[in-house]
Amino acid sequence: DFAQGLLRTREIQILDLICMGTQNKIIAHRLGLSENTVKAHVRNIYKKMNVHNRTEAASRYFRSDADLASLPHSCADAIEVSA
Repeated sequence: DFAQGLLRTREIQILDLICMGTQNKIIAHRLGLSENTVKAHVRNIYKKMNVHNRTEAASRYFRSDADLASLPHSCADAIEVSA
C-alpha cells in the first residue's frame, strides 16, 4: 500500500481530508491540531510524495492505491473526473 508505506498515520488522515477539499484551518479543527502543525504535515506529505500541491498529492494518492469504493462520494467523483 503506497500511502501506508510512505506516510505516517497522521499524514494519511490529513491527506484524506485534503482529498475531500478540506482547508488547513478546518483540518486543524477536526484533528485538534494547530494550523501550523497541519501546514508542516502538508509540507512533509508533499516532500515524501514528490508533489507540489494538493491536486498532485490527491491524484497520486488515488492513482497509486486508493480503493474508490471506500472513498467518500465526493472524492470518488473527483477522481472519476480527473482520470
